[in-house]
Amino acid sequence: MSEQYFSLYGSLSSSLEGEKNYIVATASEWDAGNAWNVNLNNGNGNNNNKTNTGFVRPVAAYQDYVYNTPTSFFDAAESCDKNKRSSADCIEFSLDASDNIVRLWRDAVTLSYEPSPSDVFIVPYPVKREVFGAQYRDRVVHHWIAERIDPLLEARFKRQYNVSKNCRKGFGCLTAVKSLASKIYSITEGYTKDVIVIRLDIKGFFMSIDKDILWWMYEDLIMADYHKPDKDLLLYLLHKTIYDAPQHHFIRRSPRSAWDDLPSDKSLMGNDPRIGIAIGKLPSQLSANFYMSVLVDYLLNELKVEELEMFMDDFVILDSKGFEHARAMVSKIKVFCKDVLHINLHPKKIYIQPYQHGVLYVGAMIKPNRIYISKRTLGAAYRRIHFYNSKLQAGEGEQWAERFVATINSYLGLMILYNTYNKRKKLISLFDRGWYKYIYVEGHFKKIVLRKQFRPIQKIKKQIKNGNHKQFFMPELEMEVGSNTATSKRGLAVIYPDGAHHRRHIRNRGEIPPRGILPPPDA
Repeated sequence: MSEQYFSLYGSLSSSLEGEKNYIVATASEWDAGNAWNVNLNNGNGNNNNKTNTGFVRPVAAYQDYVYNTPTSFFDAAESCDKNKRSSADCIEFSLDASDNIVRLWRDAVTLSYEPSPSDVFIVPYPVKREVFGAQYRDRVVHHWIAERIDPLLEARFKRQYNVSKNCRKGFGCLTAVKSLASKIYSITEGYTKDVIVIRLDIKGFFMSIDKDILWWMYEDLIMADYHKPDKDLLLYLLHKTIYDAPQHHFIRRSPRSAWDDLPSDKSLMGNDPRIGIAIGKLPSQLSANFYMSVLVDYLLNELKVEELEMFMDDFVILDSKGFEHARAMVSKIKVFCKDVLHINLHPKKIYIQPYQHGVLYVGAMIKPNRIYISKRTLGAAYRRIHFYNSKLQAGEGEQWAERFVATINSYLGLMILYNTYNKRKKLISLFDRGWYKYIYVEGHFKKIVLRKQFRPIQKIKKQIKNGNHKQFFMPELEMEVGSNTATSKRGLAVIYPDGAHHRRHIRNRGEIPPRGILPPPDA
C-alpha cells in the first residue's frame, strides 16, 4: 500500500490474524461440562469446571454482552422485516423466529458464524448486472452491522460536505441531480461565467474493490470511533461479511446462459476471492460509499476541486480554470485511483465539456435553467407502453389495466420532477385509444387513473353482490366442489376424510346451539 495512502489515514491498526484476537466467547463455554459460578461479594469467578481442565468465565466478565447482545439481534431482525414480510425467506424464518434469532446470536458470540450460500441471478435492465441475494439469516446480520457502522459513516460523509448521495437516508437520485444543478448555477454566477464539467466513472467498480484495503479502513474507523461493548463482535462479523466469497457457494436463480454475454468486469465468478464485493447486499452498498470516500478526501484536500458531486462511483467535478487544468486533474485522479485504491477510471466514460453542453447525471440531463429526463429512461417508458398496447390488442386489457396504470404512473411521477411537460404529453399520446375504456388522464398529464368499475375492490364487491363470493374467499372449496354444483349453491359443504361431500347441517332458528364443537352432520 502506498505511502500516500498512509499519509491520509495514519498507521495501520492490529489485524485479525485469523480472528484469534477477538474475545467474545468460545464454543467450549457452552459445553455441558462447564458451569457458571461467581462470588456475588466481589465478582470473582471460581474454577467450577466439572472436568477440572480449565477456568470458567464468570458471568460478570460478559457485562452487557449476556443481556444486550441477544436483544440487539431481535432489533436487527425487526429492522430486516420491513418491506420483506411477504418474501418466502422472511416467512420461512419467521415460522420459528425466536429460536432462529437466538441460534444466530449464539453462532456469532461463539465465533462459529458462517455466511450461507447466496442466491445469484442476472438483472438484464437497464444495465445487465450480476446480483447476489443473501439468505434471510445473513440479512439479519447485515442489518445488525449496518445499525452500528452507519452512524460512523454518516459522520464521515458530513465532514465531506455530503458530496456522496447514494444509499443514504434523506438523499437519493433527485437530491443528487438538484444539488449538482445548484452547484453549476452557483459556480457560473448565474450562468455568466465559463466552467468546465468533468464527469468520470469507475470501470467495474464493485468487482474491483480490494477487500484488504476495505477491511483496513473499517478496522481503523471502528477502533478509533466505536466505543460500545460489542466492538469485538462487530469487527468479527464485519470481517466475516467482507471476506465472504459468494462466488464459491451460491444457488443459481437465472439460467447459466444468462452469463454468456456478461462482461468479465461485471461478474465475480472469475474473481480472486480477495477482490470484489457482491452487488445486492446491504454491507456492499455501505462499503462502496466508504471506499469512494478516500477519493473524496483526495479531491477535496489534495486537488482542492472547486465543486464536487458523487453518486457511488459516478462523480462530477466543476472547474473554472480551463481545459488544460481539467485534463491534468483527470491524469492525477487516474494515478491515485490505480495506485491507492486499486481501481481504474473507465476510459470510455471521461467527459470534459463546457457546462452549456449539459451533463448527463443519475438519469437526468442538466442544462442551464432546465433539467430533462434521460433518453434511456424515456426510451424504457416507450417500450413499456408498446408492450401494454400489445396486451390490449390481444383482448387482455382488463387483466393488465391495473399494472398498466402502476407502471405508467411510476414514469410520470419521475418526469414531473423535471421540465418534461411536452414529453409527458407525447408519452400519453402513444396510448392505444382502447385504454380509455379502463383509464383516464388527470391533471396536466401528471398521472393516469383506473376507472372505478375496474378497480380490484369494486370487482370483488360486484362479485359478492352477484353471489359469486366464494371464488374470492374460498377458492379451495370452489376447486373441490365446483361453482355450479347444487352443494356449492346451498353454501358451505362439509368434506370428510373419505372425500365424500355431505349436505350442510342447518339448525332450526329456535334451536339453542349446544356447547362445544358440533358433531359432523348425520353423525
